[in-house]
Amino acid sequence: MQNVLITGGSGLIGSRFCELYSDKYNLIFLTRNQSRKSINKVQYEYWDTEKGILDLKNINPDYIISLSGEGIADKRWTENRKKVLIESRVKPLQLIKVKLEESNIKPKAIIGVSAIGFYGDRPNEVLDESSKPGNGFLSQSCLQWETAYHNLNENSDRLAILRLGTVLSNKGGALPKMLMTKFLRIFNYFGNGKQTMSWIHIDDVCHIIANSIENENYSGVINVVSPESVSNKSFAHILKNSISKFGIVLPVPKFLLKIILGEMSAILLDDTNVKPNRLQELKYKFLFESLEEGLRDLKKF
Repeated sequence: MQNVLITGGSGLIGSRFCELYSDKYNLIFLTRNQSRKSINKVQYEYWDTEKGILDLKNINPDYIISLSGEGIADKRWTENRKKVLIESRVKPLQLIKVKLEESNIKPKAIIGVSAIGFYGDRPNEVLDESSKPGNGFLSQSCLQWETAYHNLNENSDRLAILRLGTVLSNKGGALPKMLMTKFLRIFNYFGNGKQTMSWIHIDDVCHIIANSIENENYSGVINVVSPESVSNKSFAHILKNSISKFGIVLPVPKFLLKIILGEMSAILLDDTNVKPNRLQELKYKFLFESLEEGLRDLKKF
């Protein structure tokens, strides 16, 4: 079995990837908990990005999957928080580069997640992998993140950067937050609701990561979004209909979001219509191409 080293493996995507693929790969999760024992077919290895601790010789990874990063919407974006968000993504990659060179190890591929926040707020544009970065903090943080990935180009045989859209899961991420008022039968859209949401089911994310291990054609930047993007208002209506015939869809005004969230309101208000051109060129078959299908599968809310 191939040794697959995963950073940020205890998060939403890493946990689901483990559920789906622990029988296929020898999964090694990096952890900051020195006492954590290997369980459930997962080997845990200690690392510390601040102290520069990581023993790759003990792991000898065939593949590295990078999922590290503080939650972008977990806290308000103060200047200190912005620094934490960037460093939590960049520092692990810098340490991996140093340790790969010190140990003279060259994995077959490094697969790293980024985000479609790279493109920023782009109303009336259709965006693909060739589109330039936008403006604002999301764009600039993704740009620094991806620069750290590109610096690893020479340290592996292949590099794939997966720009994720809004990941849909019933275990965490955006969807449970959107359903916080479902007990009142109230479902919300944000601002005027016209902004495009580019989404992806978590099982498609994990399947694409596995394809990136198996298929050498998965390289460079790849947009990981469903071909069927929807407006934020349409998303709210489809979400409501997937749960109950009864309920109302109401807007949360833009000015209120800016008061409550400040600059972080960009996560909800940015218009980013992204297309998965590379995945379609690779003839990837989506598990969940339509939002209705994806939400139906996740109906264990």
